[in-house]
Amino acid sequence: MGRFFGTIIFAPVLESLLLGLTIKGLSRYVNRPCLIAGTCALIFGALHGLFALSWFFGTVCSFFAFSYAYLYWSGRSLRQAYVAACVPHMLINLTAMTLVCLGN
Repeated sequence: MGRFFGTIIFAPVLESLLLGLTIKGLSRYVNRPCLIAGTCALIFGALHGLFALSWFFGTVCSFFAFSYAYLYWSGRSLRQAYVAACVPHMLINLTAMTLVCLGN
């Protein structure tokens, strides 16, 4: 149960905070949203790939979307940007964990 909670709640909350910080850092040097989102996607994909190589590609695609959503909504508010990145992340992790649990 702890792993389920950690994957669905804790990981997206923490990773979305880290994503926001990464985007903020990259935004100081780059002003192109696609480049920022792509860089974030590769960084987080590589970090997830350290746990399992098969996680790399799905993570890159997902984090590109999370990053772009964050960048889009950050023009309105950081809270909305955080929610725009975090909630889809939670839903993807919920789907993946549900499939893992059903498979066992």
